[in-house]
Amino acid sequence: MFIKNRGEPLELKFLRFLNFRMDLSEKDSNTYAALEKGYLGEKKFDKLLENLPNK
Repeated sequence: MFIKNRGEPLELKFLRFLNFRMDLSEKDSNTYAALEKGYLGEKKFDKLLENLPNK
């Protein structure tokens, strides 16, 4: 059981919206990819923790 649910970082949300509407610069595109990968990794880790006992 988690105390707080993980939400998407605000920067990731902004870059995701901008990515659909325009061509991001190389720097912004790399930042977007890193944030997306990091968030997906955190969600996978949360899934693994769900099966652990509360202690």
